[in-house]
Amino acid sequence: MDNVIPASNSTMAQNLQQLGLLFDIEAYTQKASEMLAAVQPKIKGYGSAYSNWAIQLLNEIYGINEIAITGLESDVVKLELSGHYIPNKITLGGTKSNLPLLKGKQSNETKVYICRNKVCQLPVNTVEEALLYVQ
Repeated sequence: MDNVIPASNSTMAQNLQQLGLLFDIEAYTQKASEMLAAVQPKIKGYGSAYSNWAIQLLNEIYGINEIAITGLESDVVKLELSGHYIPNKITLGGTKSNLPLLKGKQSNETKVYICRNKVCQLPVNTVEEALLYVQ
């Protein structure tokens, strides 16, 4: 159960989910889903004691926005994007990276890719355009 401090298992499930997305390791995301499945029946009966698990459940149901920012001004765009409330996201940026979400997207021109489940929308050039794709 979560309390004032989130349960270590719920925190680890969220960590595994994010690491699985960042490094494209299916075993991590699968383990996070299994951990959530073991607790899910209890959430319904006593939701306030499982708030961190409920966040994980929402991410499981609605998905996580995978935001890739490439180009020389990726830091500026990332900072501008962080001014908008997007709770279910991971954000990566840079000009050179071996991370799966950024592979094949490197360029000097600044572009923003909004992806879900490893499928990306066409790149856009501004944060305003990117926010239209965020769910």
